[in-house]
Amino acid sequence: MTTKMNGDANKIIHLDRLSVDISFLLIDTFYTGDPNNHTQLNDPSYRQPIILPDIPRAADLLLGAREVIGSEAELIRYYQDILQHAQQIGRSCYEIRHYFWMRLWLWHPEMDIYLPFPWYDTHAPMQNLFAHIRAGESYQDVEQDWNLSVSHEADATIIVVGSGYDAADKTGVSIANDYLIQQINQCEQRTQSIIQALSEALGADVWSTYLEDAVFTV
Repeated sequence: MTTKMNGDANKIIHLDRLSVDISFLLIDTFYTGDPNNHTQLNDPSYRQPIILPDIPRAADLLLGAREVIGSEAELIRYYQDILQHAQQIGRSCYEIRHYFWMRLWLWHPEMDIYLPFPWYDTHAPMQNLFAHIRAGESYQDVEQDWNLSVSHEADATIIVVGSGYDAADKTGVSIANDYLIQQINQCEQRTQSIIQALSEALGADVWSTYLEDAVFTV
């Protein structure tokens, strides 16, 4: 099935499969300087190394939930290191929130098709998107120079992601509803299991949604 996008020659690509995973963003240094001081921001002396998880992964600073399963202790240790750095200089939960960000990815590597969600930093907006897909509901989201559209046609879900409003900058795919929901459910099971393990070990859940403050047990 192909569908024109905004009357342009670009097509929605029908896929027989689509990988769905949520990744944990990794940061290899902890910034100890003033967040509003550009000189300090560019000075490496204000950065302390963070020991990255010893988990095989496809990307150096991106750790997929699929890769974490069975190695949760390594990811826990990574976040413990971050919290220890933060406690040493009195950083609040809000000030270090970006160290706990996640990313949703939908992709078909053989066809070099990737659908990024750069503004979904916590699990909550991802769950909201998944709920609309499961219910067969249309869904739209627009953030800074990024937009998402989800619609349904017969037994397929159509997802279009783009930057700006130029059709040439959009990527659109369609995938069978049942298959996509199966992939989403498996992704959710992995992710929720990992978040539960992290939350129990650290004493607070800062992955599901933003917290202005949290009491950690590290």
